[in-house]
Amino acid sequence: LETDTGEMKIVGIMRTLNDSLADAVIDEGHKVLWGRDYYNEEILGLKFKVKAFAFFQTNIDAVERLYSDVLDVVPDVSGKTVYDLYCGTGTISQLMASKAKDVYGIDIVEDSIEAARSNTELNGISNCHYICGDVKEKLDEIPEKPDVIVVDPPRKGCSQYVLEAIQTMAPQKLVYISCNVASLARDAKELENLGYHAVRAVPVDLF
Repeated sequence: LETDTGEMKIVGIMRTLNDSLADAVIDEGHKVLWGRDYYNEEILGLKFKVKAFAFFQTNIDAVERLYSDVLDVVPDVSGKTVYDLYCGTGTISQLMASKAKDVYGIDIVEDSIEAARSNTELNGISNCHYICGDVKEKLDEIPEKPDVIVVDPPRKGCSQYVLEAIQTMAPQKLVYISCNVASLARDAKELENLGYHAVRAVPVDLF
């Protein structure tokens, strides 16, 4: 579905095969039955092309509140380098890019990174750089040290390697977006042990 002059319309119908027991959308084959395999969305003035298997929040009113809170936590990224880890389709990256010096996004889902790169072109953004792969394996490929890191990991949270890498890189600010309070509590405790201190928590109802 996508919005067209204030009204929702169906733009494609897809059949996905998934014989897994996991609580996840795993593409074991798919076919576009009608229309296209992507839809267009707009968040806080930026346009996004969302492919079928790219991670993207679908409650736009709620996600605009969430991303506005993120921007409020780090209001001044002028001239700074930002890492957007587990970046999905690059929504946070591109919202920060208007002020930041450079933004680097990493995500393991190829569809997400393809969409993120396409969206930077769609929005005329030149200072977002995206890497496809596991965060813990790709951090060393970024040529600049971060001033700010935003993490938005899957439900399992961040690996110990990533948390320790954050400590080593020593960003001035770290923003942790979580969809699982249990893994957030675990990671927050470990980050506290590594020298970071939580100063603000903002709950957002995405449902």
